[in-house]
Amino acid sequence: MIFIVPCFIAILILERTVRYYRKRTEEEIDKANKYLEFYDILIHWLGLMQEQKKLTEYFKRNEYRTVAIYGMKEIGMLLLSELRREGIEVSYAVDRNADEISADITILKPSYAMPEVDVIIVTALHYFDKIYLEIRELTNAEIVSVEDILWAV
Repeated sequence: MIFIVPCFIAILILERTVRYYRKRTEEEIDKANKYLEFYDILIHWLGLMQEQKKLTEYFKRNEYRTVAIYGMKEIGMLLLSELRREGIEVSYAVDRNADEISADITILKPSYAMPEVDVIIVTALHYFDKIYLEIRELTNAEIVSVEDILWAV
């Protein structure tokens, strides 16, 4: 009986340790997948630039005149710059961390009703499905991933 209690405690500690490292490993795998997606899309985008293909082709084909960008980290900032350079009107941006981002465009939080645009481009590739479900009730605009645009050009 004396040995049962320490063994039980050891099993509990071991179980918690395994759970902790399993969760941490899953988070690291998710993070690695996120960076791989990031890398793949940037390499593809660079290839399009080298071939002198323009994003405007996609917007003209789909008759999108006004655009909003969801996600203003690296890809969002690059997309904003590229769209402006190509003469596409970007009306505003959306980001959960709107208060912490400095950019020369109005940045809204996703909880607000969003002004009407033709399309909202989601730049957070890894979280597209979650973001789509979150914002589809806030807008009548088409919601597309930047990845879909880049592969369609």
